[in-house]
Amino acid sequence: MAPPPDVYTVVSVVNAATVEVTDPRGARKTVQVLGVKAPAASGCFAPESVAWATTQLLNQRVTLTSLTATATDLTASLALADGSDYATRALQTGYVRAADAAVSALRTAEAQAHAAAVGLWAPPCAGDIDHPAPAPAPAPAKPKVTTTEAEPAPAPTEDESDSGSAPYYPNCAAARAAHAAPLYRGEPGYSSKLDRDNDGVACE
Repeated sequence: MAPPPDVYTVVSVVNAATVEVTDPRGARKTVQVLGVKAPAASGCFAPESVAWATTQLLNQRVTLTSLTATATDLTASLALADGSDYATRALQTGYVRAADAAVSALRTAEAQAHAAAVGLWAPPCAGDIDHPAPAPAPAPAKPKVTTTEAEPAPAPTEDESDSGSAPYYPNCAAARAAHAAPLYRGEPGYSSKLDRDNDGVACE
């Protein structure tokens, strides 16, 4: 009967495909998650990917399978405490992409996220995790609003009126302010322009 696999504790998340663990003896190793690749450090969706992986893995106990070891690093699949495969979960939710040599099960998980346009498959990344997010389109320029200063009232002039030369009232408000309204045809200040109904009485 094979001994149970060692359980490791995740002590640091470098990115969604690279973590640091300690083994049961306290030795610290870097683990590359088998079959996935995370967004580049400056790539589109990198902050969201790291934040999600940190929530999923930091201080969690994981089991490593399909282990390939070097002096300091490991390449392995990560089984979470509930028995689920971390790489599959990360691919289904769109936080990593499948590596070139990923097995078909991982590629199927990635295809699900791609079809649903979730995570890094949604705009603006659209699956491109090797380049920074494209700059947002500039907002349309607001139309320039120009204000036209009111033209000064014309200087009092001799009005073309039935009364010849007379005080000039540009409107009925001015005539009323001067206590001259109503104005009758023939009186000083009367103007046909102020007599709308042309009955001989302006500013009634």
